[in-house]
Amino acid sequence: MNARIARGKYRPGAADLATVSEVNERYTLEMTRAFGHPPARVWRLLTDPAEIRQWAPFDTTFDLGETGTTTLSLAGGAKAIDLPSHIRRAEPPRQLEYTWGSDVLVWDLEPMMSGTVLTLLHTMRDPRALAKAAAGWQICLDVAERHLDGQPIGRIAGPEAARFDWERLRAEQASRFSAAGLSRGDVPAPDALSRFRSPTSGFERHDRP
Repeated sequence: MNARIARGKYRPGAADLATVSEVNERYTLEMTRAFGHPPARVWRLLTDPAEIRQWAPFDTTFDLGETGTTTLSLAGGAKAIDLPSHIRRAEPPRQLEYTWGSDVLVWDLEPMMSGTVLTLLHTMRDPRALAKAAAGWQICLDVAERHLDGQPIGRIAGPEAARFDWERLRAEQASRFSAAGLSRGDVPAPDALSRFRSPTSGFERHDRP
């Protein structure tokens, strides 16, 4: 199918199973996805700047498979937003850990027959951003899966995610997290709204300017 047609037809399914844990007022979102590709291929998806541009919510010119300091530029917006990143751990093709502003992303890759089970741990300070992040990552991982399978539909990031049921996914995850005890919900307090680049963005800026 033509990539443009496939993109127009894409809609995410029900919200992926996601769990949340809290340690010292830091909240970790955990999501898992199985890919029918070996860990080495999925590792390249996560670390190669050219691959990252196909699916991730940010761009970089630095190979994330090497420890060091770089900048991650939020994708999909009218204005570039650059956040500092420090690659803390790069153990190909098993584990990758780096910061994204004040957040921390850890990717664990486990071989599964001829494929890979990929687990994302996204740690942040604000529990109200958890459902937004879960919705955004689900769309990004859907796009990544299609890219790996040779059926690309193009990156979906920033405000454009609203056209692809991002709000439904956010609401489903917010309801799930609230039922699990995150009683503060998913809607930022008015004085916190300035921290977010767009109310419809699949990923938000969590650090204060």
